[in-house]
Amino acid sequence: MSLSYSWGANAFETLGPDPAGRRAWARTVRLSAGQRYNIELVNPSGCDFDLYLYNAIPSSTGTPRLLDWSTSCTRGADEQIDHPAKTSTDALLVVKRISGTGRFQLKTTVQGTSEPTLPTLMPLPEFTTTYSHSERTRGYWFEAPTDFRITGLRVPDEIGHGRQNIEVVRFNNQTSPPGYGDTTNNFVSLARFVDEPSSSILSVDIPVTRGDVIGILGATGTTTMHTSYGQNNFVTNIDGHSVMLKRLGMWYNLYENPAQDLYHSSNELGRVEMWYKAD
Repeated sequence: MSLSYSWGANAFETLGPDPAGRRAWARTVRLSAGQRYNIELVNPSGCDFDLYLYNAIPSSTGTPRLLDWSTSCTRGADEQIDHPAKTSTDALLVVKRISGTGRFQLKTTVQGTSEPTLPTLMPLPEFTTTYSHSERTRGYWFEAPTDFRITGLRVPDEIGHGRQNIEVVRFNNQTSPPGYGDTTNNFVSLARFVDEPSSSILSVDIPVTRGDVIGILGATGTTTMHTSYGQNNFVTNIDGHSVMLKRLGMWYNLYENPAQDLYHSSNELGRVEMWYKAD
């Protein structure tokens, strides 16, 4: 099939029973995953022409693979296909004459993503205990295994305090925070929230590139920081890529002070829920 059709264009053709005439019309098209294709066949009066969409690759036995169709048996009735493409593939768009003679019109529109991609919650270790201290805040850090965007953050509030504080940082030059005994301020803050309702998922849009070293601090409370503890060195995944979460800490109250003098150690990490979308 060498003839192609461009989405959005109007196509016209006459079909009829004459031996020298056309009894079908067919064009190659390209389907893109996530797009919705609306295809309308305007039938001439008194004619019954049907509308089909086939995968361009036949089955293993050589038979056509039908993706969608519209086959009203009423003469003169229009045909319409509303097809959400789940995968990207070449396809065949076919108009087939059933009865009558006349000139049809084919018109199409293409819409964006047919089903919006929802954010994914990165798995965290199970809750173990709440660590409370007036001058210490905990969290975790990781090396990004792939490109993605952080879209939401929330501190688990097991004690029911009602207020939360979060800060996200990126360590410069893809360097890891130093071990206990040393500290670093070689990072940039990407987002900071204080005294927010702990029931709320805090909306952000933070692009992360593979290899970035990201730190997330979080606790509920104001004068006292309440950290939701979980297992350190926890192996989780982001968009199917394994990644280890490691404890991140600072000797300051996050409600009163921005992130500073960060380090990592071997004790339990501070849990902060992170939602993301893969790029």
